[in-house]
Formats: sequence, C-alpha cells, structure tokens
Amino acid sequence: MKLKKPLRVEFIATSEKDFIRMSCPVPSIKSLPEWYAKQSSYTDGVKRIQEIGVYNHTIKKCMPVFDVMSSGYMFQTVCELNVENDGQNTSWQWSMDDFTAIESHSKQQFDSIPIDKDIWNTEFAFKFINPWIMRTPKGYSTLFTMPFHHYDLPFYTLPAVVDTDKHPIAVNFPFLIKKDFAGIIPSGTPFIQAIPFKRDDWKAEFLTEPIEKSQGEFGRGQQKFGNRYKTFWREIKTYS
Repeated sequence: MKLKKPLRVEFIATSEKDFIRMSCPVPSIKSLPEWYAKQSSYTDGVKRIQEIGVYNHTIKKCMPVFDVMSSGYMFQTVCELNVENDGQNTSWQWSMDDFTAIESHSKQQFDSIPIDKDIWNTEFAFKFINPWIMRTPKGYSTLFTMPFHHYDLPFYTLPAVVDTDKHPIAVNFPFLIKKDFAGIIPSGTPFIQAIPFKRDDWKAEFLTEPIEKSQGEFGRGQQKFGNRYKTFWREIKTYS
C-alpha cells in the first residue's frame, strides 16, 4: 500500500533569540492536560463488562475526545508570566526583558460579547504575543482555538480562523483572564491550539434513508465489547 505523504506546515521564528526557538509549537498530543493522564480508563478502576454488553469505559477511552485534544499543534508561553490582580485591575510581568509577551485591548473593542463579569476581568482583553509565523500549504487555513479540554487554565483564548497560506505575519491571540486569578503562569503553558484544515465549499442536503442501513453498519461494531469506534470507523490523524 502506498503511504500518503504528509502535508508540510512551517513555523517561522520572528526572532533569532534562543528562548524563542525553545518555545516552538509542538504537536498537541505532546501537550495533553494533566487530568487526562490521571483519569482511569474504567469506572472504579476495574475493567468489566456491563449488563448492556460493553466495557465500563470512561472518557479516557473516548477516541473523539482524544482526537480533538491531540489535533494540530500547541502554541506555548515563551516565558513565565506573573499576574497581579486586585479583583478589578490586572497587571502583568514577564521573565524576559527583551520580549513583549502580553498586550491589551480596551473593553470598547469587545463590549458586545456577553462575558460573565463574575468570572472574567471585563475591563481589558489581553493578547498573547506570538513569535511564530504559521504557514500552511496552498488552500489550507487554520482554526486557532482555546486548547480543548484544558480546564485548569486561568484564561480563555478567543477562537478564530486564519488563512495561514496567505497571511504573511504572526497571528497574536486575544484572551480573557479570570478576575480572581493571581500568580505565575509557567513557561510552556499551552495557550492556543492550531488545527489546519482544507478550505472547501459546502452545501447541505437533507435526506432520508432506511434505518436498516445505519443499523446494519453499526452491527459490525457489536463484534466487540469495547473500542468499537476505534476499531471499525476511526481514521488515525498524525501531526509531527
């Protein structure tokens, strides 16, 4: 069988500084959240077959969840960030003196977004300054999003789509910070997940088909107690 040649994505550093190159984006599979590593694969930690004829799997065995967390590439903070917060005003310091890590947007630039003021600082939206240009092949754009299932992060990065085959400079990433958070955000903290995709035009069609068609296909999966989706229908996605 002929192997499919992987597409090439380029990350171009906007600076020759060593610490910039140390912070290069990594495949998202190398930056999975801590809770996922701690999660048992089976309820109560013991593998058994339930009355409904499947294993007692937890979310750890859900391949769609794994696939969304491991898709694409993860951008990470270049250096340590110190957040000082009095509940109303937030100020920042970073450990590098020759790099601007954070900038801000005034609230007038996002005041129509229905932000929960009990959770987020709404006086400013801040912005991660990104020292990497991402370049995809012709016809490919990139979904930039808050890292999927990273619930422990004290910020929320606003998602966006950029045509990274055409956009010539680095993309910076606006975010909100929790109003009660103060402390250090470590170097290497994931702050944006980048998932390339091919641009296509789509048109929705609404059809009917005999239920037996889908039930018959699903019946194949009942040959096994577990890992049905992974065994019969999932396609492996690789990013390196």
